[in-house]
Amino acid sequence: FVDVSRSANYERVLKERNEALVAADHLKDAFVQNVSYELRSPLTNIIGFADLLASDSFGPLTEQQRAYTDYIRASSAALGILIDNILDLTHVDAGIAKLDLQPLDIMELIEKAKTGLGATLAGVGGEEPINLQLDVPDDLPMFVADGGRIVQIFYNLLSNAANFSQPGAVVRLSVEPRGDWFRFIVEDEGVGVPGNMTEDMFKRFEGKSVAGRQRGAGLGLTIVKAFVQLHGGTVSMQKREPRGTRVIVNLPAITTLNSAKTAE
Repeated sequence: FVDVSRSANYERVLKERNEALVAADHLKDAFVQNVSYELRSPLTNIIGFADLLASDSFGPLTEQQRAYTDYIRASSAALGILIDNILDLTHVDAGIAKLDLQPLDIMELIEKAKTGLGATLAGVGGEEPINLQLDVPDDLPMFVADGGRIVQIFYNLLSNAANFSQPGAVVRLSVEPRGDWFRFIVEDEGVGVPGNMTEDMFKRFEGKSVAGRQRGAGLGLTIVKAFVQLHGGTVSMQKREPRGTRVIVNLPAITTLNSAKTAE
């Protein structure tokens, strides 16, 4: 004998709970997006006025005043990237992250990423700046991808490397054409990541606390992995010897809509 009414009740309860979970998830996404957008306006004002102060438009700054201004600019830039990363992840989760595929100049993309990294690479409060070294061959083959997403990949990789490096350390970005693929390698001289933790570093909010300049919120590498996979590529992390970390990104030289869909 089967109690049909009890089975129907179980099914109804499960359906209601599932609908509640879906509704809560949608509410969370809407809340995150609204809060992120609301944070942009005051943050833009803070960055603008801090840049104005740093330009000496109102007279020269003392050494201490300039150090304080540098801290404001660096912290504001970090918060801006965090907001961007949160918004991008909500788009990835919702399945609405799309690629605008165009022929690209890799060196131009790197320069755009460097521009956004100004406050991160510069020495703050009298510290030595991070030394960014580029190893990019001339006459690179055609590269077709989403330029905005690639800049974000470069930015987050370089920012992560700089944030976990000591002042004055070297961060290196290398570009290697490999047939139908490009390999991008970012290396730093930080304390490194134990081999059993390399996969965890790509998970959300896994900003492990290590001896370096600062620990991140744990979203940068998650964004990197999401956008690399969106292009049909791969990303991995290795511990360098005697110290430091190496992140390797492999991307198709020519990303197509088919490869992007496959990655999803």
